[in-house]
Amino acid sequence: MEENSELYELLDSIVKGEDVSWNRTIYTDDKLVDYISQDKDNKKSSTVIIEFPDEEDFLYTLGVDDDDDIYTYRRFNYDSYGSDIDYYRYEEDFREGYLLDNFDESNTEKLNNILRFLNPSLIGEDKYKIAQFLTQSFPSESDEIIYEYGYRDQECIERAVKEEINGETKNPYVRFGIKEIYNGRRYETNVGILYHWYKQLKCPTYDLKKLLTLLISRYTKNNIGGWYELEYNTYCNDFDNEGFQRDVSNILDKITDNLEDSDKYLDIEEYKNLLNKIIELGGFKNRLSVPKDETIKYVITDIDPMTNKAHLVVQYDTSHPDYDGSVASIKKDRSVDFEGLNLFLYHPELFKESFEIIKRFM
Repeated sequence: MEENSELYELLDSIVKGEDVSWNRTIYTDDKLVDYISQDKDNKKSSTVIIEFPDEEDFLYTLGVDDDDDIYTYRRFNYDSYGSDIDYYRYEEDFREGYLLDNFDESNTEKLNNILRFLNPSLIGEDKYKIAQFLTQSFPSESDEIIYEYGYRDQECIERAVKEEINGETKNPYVRFGIKEIYNGRRYETNVGILYHWYKQLKCPTYDLKKLLTLLISRYTKNNIGGWYELEYNTYCNDFDNEGFQRDVSNILDKITDNLEDSDKYLDIEEYKNLLNKIIELGGFKNRLSVPKDETIKYVITDIDPMTNKAHLVVQYDTSHPDYDGSVASIKKDRSVDFEGLNLFLYHPELFKESFEIIKRFM
């Protein structure tokens, strides 16, 4: 027959009025009991302080034993969060033009003033085209806008996730007479209450962890857990929009100030023509096909405003005539101006010939 737990035997002795210790504070071998503070006048009222050594023990008593849920609980309650953002996700949102929809009226007008100076044809155009223009023309400022939105959105989501998790785990034992001092860590009850539950559930062999687990499983109907996807499914309702608009305003002001005394453009009109052509084709950093030859793919990475040349990464399929089995024949870097880009797109054979001629004179 299994022996009674050390904690049960101690509680039984205290309730029966036995002198278990001359000290006011009693310590036990049960890993969840921090200490028992004796009440000499009413032994049953002696305070029991419960402290979980780690969150895994706490969650186990609530029926949460999934590794993903434990990781999520730790991340949003004890780990240092908010330092890293999914930059790629927000960068994609910016490139697609979605973040521009978050600009308030004042910042939208500031953005339009920049467009009036550099590229007025984009005013009122699709946000995707405007975002492509900003990414190419002002990469560092675009990165700043992405970061200012991203970290605020991430913090907002994390607050919402933490609130959801803490809502499910707040005061889980209060209906059993065990009060929360600090969520997931520290709780308070008394000897009489714990002894009552040992008797009620007829489990004198259990340690406190097993007793709490049994209480939750028997008397709580709510399913706790399933938190791993919360980060991606939680609505953020307290985004710091005021701070975001303030920082965007400062960034747009910086762009405007730089434009007024900028000499970074060799020929602003030529730059705009090349930029609009690239946006029309599908934008930067997208893998595209040459219209007249599907075996030639290319990616336009950027424009150098000091030369007004676009940087292309050209990739040939293995079925292309120029493929000779070597890596060098598959992928090539090219820099082209507006005319060169059109030649590459619509007369690739002439582009190749002109490039070979230029190489001979270099």
